[in-house]
Amino acid sequence: YLEQEPKLDPNKNVMENIMDGLGETRDLLKKFEEVSARFAEPMSDEEMNDLINEQAELQEKIDACNGWDLERTIEIAMDALRCPPADADVTKLSGGEKRRVALCRLLLQKPDMLLLDEPTNDLDITTLSILEDYLQSFPGPIIAVSHDRFFLDKLADTIFEVRPEGRVDVFT
Repeated sequence: YLEQEPKLDPNKNVMENIMDGLGETRDLLKKFEEVSARFAEPMSDEEMNDLINEQAELQEKIDACNGWDLERTIEIAMDALRCPPADADVTKLSGGEKRRVALCRLLLQKPDMLLLDEPTNDLDITTLSILEDYLQSFPGPIIAVSHDRFFLDKLADTIFEVRPEGRVDVFT
């Protein structure tokens, strides 16, 4: 879900806000590091076998979500969406920069479905074009609330236009 006014954690920088969307993968990597560090501790053969099994399970999960390349994947996405620098203070970002960070966080989650509330607000033409290209190749359903008819005409199969008097017109 991309809110009309994206909410970013003011206590975190750009990268940390983006990483919030990848919490499960980040947590797997952190757990893998913790398990790996425990190999330096003295332990019984049984404890060692349990630790090896735990590490193997974590490795399979990280492999399955392509977690080993997480930082590089984030860098590529941030560059593609023209996000501000990773260490930038989110409280000093413009509306468009905040939206790009929120989009990056959302799209890296690889959701099954997207719900977008005014996704084109504050975006420059280049970022809008990148978003449109991505959405055209998105495999799942997309529900977008937008006043941007050009955006909707380019991407939507069906448009429900809600009139002020409550009438709904459907365009396919």
